[in-house]
Amino acid sequence: MQESPSSTKGFFYALFCYISWGVFPLYWHMLINVPSLVILSNRMLWSSVFLLAFCVILNPGSLWKVMNNRRNIYYMFIAGVLITCNWGTYIYAVNHQFIVESSLGYYINPLINVLLGVLFFKEKLSRLEKLATLLACIGVLYFTFSYGEFPSIAFMLAISMGIYGMVKKKANLPPVQALTLETLLVTPAAIIYLFFAMNTGQFIISELPVLTTVLLILGGIVTAIPLLLFASAVKILPYSTLGFIQYIGPTIQLIIGVCVFKEKFTSAHAVCFLCIWTGLLFFTINLIQKSSAKRKLAKKLKS
Repeated sequence: MQESPSSTKGFFYALFCYISWGVFPLYWHMLINVPSLVILSNRMLWSSVFLLAFCVILNPGSLWKVMNNRRNIYYMFIAGVLITCNWGTYIYAVNHQFIVESSLGYYINPLINVLLGVLFFKEKLSRLEKLATLLACIGVLYFTFSYGEFPSIAFMLAISMGIYGMVKKKANLPPVQALTLETLLVTPAAIIYLFFAMNTGQFIISELPVLTTVLLILGGIVTAIPLLLFASAVKILPYSTLGFIQYIGPTIQLIIGVCVFKEKFTSAHAVCFLCIWTGLLFFTINLIQKSSAKRKLAKKLKS
């Protein structure tokens, strides 16, 4: 039995999304001289401008329809806060030489997705998934005691992204309108902070190089497009399946962190990553087995 066109489309949405997120360190590193909160606020502001324009061009009435519902506003406000926390943590990590740890967070995220799937979507945890989760826990504990520092950035990224995806799936709204609404709801905070930063001299637009200004504005589009792809993918694909495709993003980040920015990769890192990679291998085998069983069942019912 062949995959449905929608499943194939969802796969490519997720693929391009995670490739984009994988190369993000190269983009945000070009803004290393700009304070992280200023980058984050510009990212929020210009994302909302881009998405609002896109939404109005696409279907002006559809946004109002989504906004005219308290449930939608509630879910999208939570989503907006979560993704803002994720963005802020990630930008801080990139510009303070924590790219390796940020990649660790996105390796942990698929296992967080599995646990959230069990808790909120009543998905059953197989033996392989339990083993994968246990190995991840062992790896993180070893890293914490051996390296002497709990990977707080990694867990902030993993948990905020995991809950964000879960909220988006629960809300089950049109991707473009949902992302526009969640961005608009948190943009006032970004505008207030930018005014504060300008008044205190942290952010003086007239003194910024032209390239920096352009990069800050384009950051909105760079941010919005992968999130649109993610929002589209999360509606089509099973929630746990996203974790399989997500390995691409942190792998690219890890390579960039070690090879391009020469970050340290200690034995504690190696053991931690090895445990998680082994866990992800079991997780992948489990996904393949589930997919194969579904195809066999569908073929049997069809015949």
